[in-house]
Amino acid sequence: CIVFEWLWNKLMKRPSTIVDLSAVVTGLLLAYNLPANAPLWIAVIGSVIAIVLVKQCFGGIGANFVNPALAARAILFVSWSGIMANYPVTNFMADAVSSATPLAMINSGESVSILSLLLGNCGGVLGETCKIAIIAGGVWLIVRKIAEWHQ
Repeated sequence: CIVFEWLWNKLMKRPSTIVDLSAVVTGLLLAYNLPANAPLWIAVIGSVIAIVLVKQCFGGIGANFVNPALAARAILFVSWSGIMANYPVTNFMADAVSSATPLAMINSGESVSILSLLLGNCGGVLGETCKIAIIAGGVWLIVRKIAEWHQ
């Protein structure tokens, strides 16, 4: 995302905006929304979509009508649903199989282990499965006073 933001600004003869780190945030959000076994080219195409098509074409940071990373995820999912819905089998359990996401399991009446969800022993993208990392990141943002715990 940083590379494509830099290239876009060069191409459009605009000052560089990569120092505001918004492209880093977009790249991380996009990465959290890709399956762990997605090929690199999916991430590259998603970065182009997020930065060039959604963010920069609509005026840059603060002017976009949707979240660039999530818009890129939606476009990638519609374009390559076979890749975007193919989650790898977890390595934490010997008897694991890739299956429905936890919300789909709960919806169908199946029980879901809270510990498995917390440790990431479930199918889904990184932003769904790695709860400990998400909680640690949230605590770090609050401690550094980058975010508040309430609205």
